[in-house]
Amino acid sequence: DYVSTTVMPMSSTGTAEVTITGIEVRRDDLEKPIILEAASDEEASVSPYNASTLNMVSPLNALVNPSNLSSYLSYVYVNGLSATDIAAIVDGSDPATLAPYGLDTPQAEVLYTLEDGQTDRICVGDEILDADGNSTEKYYVYKEGIDVVYIFQKDSLPWLTMTPKDIMSTVILTPYIDYVDTITLELGDKTYTMVLSETGENLAVTINGS
Repeated sequence: DYVSTTVMPMSSTGTAEVTITGIEVRRDDLEKPIILEAASDEEASVSPYNASTLNMVSPLNALVNPSNLSSYLSYVYVNGLSATDIAAIVDGSDPATLAPYGLDTPQAEVLYTLEDGQTDRICVGDEILDADGNSTEKYYVYKEGIDVVYIFQKDSLPWLTMTPKDIMSTVILTPYIDYVDTITLELGDKTYTMVLSETGENLAVTINGS
């Protein structure tokens, strides 16, 4: 009765008070984990339209939609994370105490890496079934470092079903390009390379060197 259902507190400022430098989502149904890493200063400077400080590097290389990133993953550092109930008090350092809830080998987990080196790991265990074996849309959840097994509604765990497509940016080419001097076009088995050259005030374009 005295254990709080708050797993991560809500930001007092309405904005994230930490800087996320990496996120990894692992799940049984994913062939490869979804991994986001901090964009380099160079990447950020040439892609300001993207506006996300993280890029996807697994299962593919892609820009990230900052709004969707917030909805699916980074929102926990703004809105906080609260459970609907408490399932048990456990010894998180002992896998045996997590096993009854499927948290010794979680079906899904999200790992946040922060700028100061801190990591926040949240694991999703077994689904809770009713007396007839039917889904209740609730899951056991454990946050590393807190010796509590929480109960969460499925709709509070977006990383349980999210895919890379959900957070990918639709931006293919950013409009912040100052100069282009070479364009390569591949059509079937043929390749055309167009090169722009400048001599004084004169511009010339060659295709495949002619």
